Amino acid sequence: MENKEDKTISSESKNIAPRITGEVELFFKSKLFGVIVISVGVLAALSLVFFAGEAVESRKADFSYNWGGNYYRNLVGPRPSSPLDMAMGNNFMMGNGTAGSIIKIDNSTLTIKDERGGSEKTVVVGGDTAIRYMRDTLKLSDLKLDDDIVVIGSPNNLGQIDAKLIRVMGSGEDINSNNN
Repeated sequence: MENKEDKTISSESKNIAPRITGEVELFFKSKLFGVIVISVGVLAALSLVFFAGEAVESRKADFSYNWGGNYYRNLVGPRPSSPLDMAMGNNFMMGNGTAGSIIKIDNSTLTIKDERGGSEKTVVVGGDTAIRYMRDTLKLSDLKLDDDIVVIGSPNNLGQIDAKLIRVMGSGEDINSNNN
């Protein structure tokens, strides 16, 4: 036998279910729900922009650290060994290039022996690098070992010099004979 209380409870639960469903439906259609959805979307977009900015800044910091650590060694050469060397002018910095003799040619990379400090510097020759001897425009294949050159460019984060202009100073007879 069914109890009268059981019938009351089951009829109440039947009446509550449509009411809850209707209230949920009204909530989803309300302005409050729209504001919540838009707020969550804006927070997600701001978080994405924040983390993208953090990634970019981290990359810039790595670049600056690596470039700064190699700047003096790659663009100047060995540090002066004494204050006397500094006083005599042996601390001249060529911040955007180098000068010396070619000691190695490897595809689009030149290794230059700096005449002042004796250090070796790596020069990367790109497609936009201008190579000149006097008024003549040369190709990378025209360069030979022991050519004296001056390089103007910018340092990269690997401690190399990305050449913008290479001016050939010596071994002119060899170069002119190649161009004729």
